[in-house]
Amino acid sequence: MKKQLSQISKTVKTLLGWTLVLTLLAASCDRHIEPIETPLIGKEGIFILNEGGFNANNSSISFYDFNTKQVVDDAFLDANQRGLGDVGNDLKMYRGKLYCVVNNSEVLEVINPTTMKSIKSISLTGKLPRMIEFYQDKAFVTCYNGTVVRINTELLTIDGTLNVGSNPDGICLIGDRLYVANSGGYDYPVTSKTVSVIDPVSFTEIKKIEVGVGPRYIVGDDQGDVYVACTGDYAENGPAFYRIAAGSEEVTNLNLPVINFTIHNQKAYLYHYDYYTQAMWIKVFDTHTENIIKENFIADGTTIKIPYGIKVDPLNGYVYVTDAIDFQSTGDLFCFSPEGKKQFKVGVGINPSGSLVFKRK
Repeated sequence: MKKQLSQISKTVKTLLGWTLVLTLLAASCDRHIEPIETPLIGKEGIFILNEGGFNANNSSISFYDFNTKQVVDDAFLDANQRGLGDVGNDLKMYRGKLYCVVNNSEVLEVINPTTMKSIKSISLTGKLPRMIEFYQDKAFVTCYNGTVVRINTELLTIDGTLNVGSNPDGICLIGDRLYVANSGGYDYPVTSKTVSVIDPVSFTEIKKIEVGVGPRYIVGDDQGDVYVACTGDYAENGPAFYRIAAGSEEVTNLNLPVINFTIHNQKAYLYHYDYYTQAMWIKVFDTHTENIIKENFIADGTTIKIPYGIKVDPLNGYVYVTDAIDFQSTGDLFCFSPEGKKQFKVGVGINPSGSLVFKRK
């Protein structure tokens, strides 16, 4: 009898053990396990924003990997199974996120820079957003409806709107002030001549500073001077280049027909392109001496058809220039050494702009 009871006890224990195992297995099956996101983008490289064609809904982001020396085309589309939108206008990295301003689609796309998955699409309907800048935990987006929109970068929500000038475009942060180029870009002829100075904390306009006709691109240097490329009025007044001096805010016309530019340390890389004659140049300008120090930056005869953007890698001083080619075909990205010699050229998307973002480990 004792032997039978012992056998029964063992059987019961075995059944209880299997019951526990099956219960645990069932619980694990019911538990939701988050999928591991696969990196689409390498650890080091450069993001290139391709505007695409107006009303073509084909803007895109390319990524050139410094290690593999390969281009990932249309990375946003691959990751999200939807396009970026119509006319990508500005791209910047801030606190571990990519921010892409899509002008005609009127949206600010916030993106994970490793997986390229959309974190949030912030609607800017009716505003025609253009460019973006950051201060502390806020993003500031210029909009062609005459406003600057402020966005909380932690909550990713709009928390303020400020009226400035006509069709605000370029924006930069110098010290604790924002400078906004009021382009008047929808006017013909263009008449706007002002740069708005904004206190980003109180989010108020302090003053307007008058420069040339059609201010568009605006960048500061390491001395606090602000430089502005003006389009002109597409008639009597051509492109121009102005400086707003730090402290005094004295405005100087530097007498250069600059279409676009970038600044690295004390060097400004300026380019001009004539859409009628197809003549172009890229010059190097010293922002401390206010003089041209190199009349022809490209030193090896490399030909660029239509320069469309320029940016310097802050790590090594290499200069990147985008080529729109004909505004319809896919464009190219050129890399030059600081001495002006071509290092490589790669194909990217349609109308690659000067919105280039460097990604490091």
